[in-house]
Amino acid sequence: MFFVIGICFSMSFANPRKDLDETLELKTFQRMIDSQEFDAVLERAQAFLLNLNEENNLFSIASYFAGVASFEKKNYLQSSRFFLNYKSNENVGELDELANFYRALNLVRLGYKRPALKALNQFKEKYTNSYFYPEVIYQISLINYGFNNAKEALKSLNKLTVFHSDNDLKIRSHILKGKVFTSLNRYPEAEAEFLKAKNFSDSDESNYYNDALCLLVKASGQQYRWSDSLYYYEQLMANNPSQFQKVRAAAYVMISMEQMDKIDEGINALEQSLFEFKEPYLYDVCHESINVYLSYLRKKHTSESVNSRIKNLFSESNDENPLIELWAFVGLEFLENTKLKNNSEIKVYYQNIVERFEFDSLSNRSLVKIADYFFKIDPQTSINCYRKIISRGNSEYILVSLLRLHKLYTQKNLNELIKSTEQELHYAASVYGDVFFQSLTEDEKNLFKRIMDSQKKSNLDSNNISEILRRLILPKRLALRKIAKLD
Repeated sequence: MFFVIGICFSMSFANPRKDLDETLELKTFQRMIDSQEFDAVLERAQAFLLNLNEENNLFSIASYFAGVASFEKKNYLQSSRFFLNYKSNENVGELDELANFYRALNLVRLGYKRPALKALNQFKEKYTNSYFYPEVIYQISLINYGFNNAKEALKSLNKLTVFHSDNDLKIRSHILKGKVFTSLNRYPEAEAEFLKAKNFSDSDESNYYNDALCLLVKASGQQYRWSDSLYYYEQLMANNPSQFQKVRAAAYVMISMEQMDKIDEGINALEQSLFEFKEPYLYDVCHESINVYLSYLRKKHTSESVNSRIKNLFSESNDENPLIELWAFVGLEFLENTKLKNNSEIKVYYQNIVERFEFDSLSNRSLVKIADYFFKIDPQTSINCYRKIISRGNSEYILVSLLRLHKLYTQKNLNELIKSTEQELHYAASVYGDVFFQSLTEDEKNLFKRIMDSQKKSNLDSNNISEILRRLILPKRLALRKIAKLD
């Protein structure tokens, strides 16, 4: 997403020479941004940031454009740091709207959902006539959807119908609206939105086109229209989909394949799509598809046959291929949920996994599974797994890991660690929102509520978003003043 914005330079200052310098710099920086010379912008900004006082207008101007350049280079943390340097005043006020927009969008990109939602809502209230207003409404809807607040997401998306949005935003809005309808079990309306997204997309160039087709495979299957689902699947496969789209669509079309007596073909297609997938952490990425795969294997084959098939798939993968982790944990899930369940065999399986795999190479779901298994028999292994997950900063898994760490520390009466974990938990929920990748037990829900209530009066009050944000992104002074050239 690249925003080329013309800024009107009509400033009036007390010092004519100083005014001219600042106006020239504004124009120079803007011309470089328009030409996408982002490295050059960072180098030019560095000269100002290293040599000027923070109260100087040029310091704010340089910070603003360094923030824009970093954003366009997808370094959202560095961009956020520069925008913290930007200070509004009457002399640079024409930059305020864009500075606030980039600040909010950086938080979205960094996954800091609660501060992002607050910043987006503030922008929405302050800049009602902004060119970026529709984009802000979309981002608010996206976060609410991620918070499982489908009704609020739909309410925001409905506001976009009165705007003349660009094609990109139209497509994204239709796809998101379709997903919201799906979560509300309103499948015909979801399909209508996905069809609109498909029709607005370019089949030759747009990734959105294939995304829409993939979701149409699912939506038509949810309405028991097996031949339509298969038709969309065949369209997708003929249009050079990504590996992720192939895997998802192969899982979505499975129910239609079953109804049309093509289940073996469907299972083989999903296996083939997985074998072509080379991304790391596949167990996280493909977990939904794997659940579908296993359920149909169980339907079609005996437990002995499924077990043998998975072992063969595992043996066909090598240690450098991320698939080896995937098949290892598929095999484990199958053993844990089959009539052949053997606790001794499962124990050996877990021990072999711990010995064979480095924790760094394992998906978050794999680490949670290992940690949960060793919770009572080897607490240190569990602690190592949970800490590894937390260090990765993936908001979807952090809260569960912190909750279970808290339980481990409580069992051992480690009061200092209990206190620090409670602070971490409140802090994470204040930043990422209280969204969990898996259902909590009633005990865990009560524990989470108790910890959040106990921390409300702490210095990590979730209402103090600006302070939380500064702690997240503000580096030491030396690091802030020096810009490293990005690759």
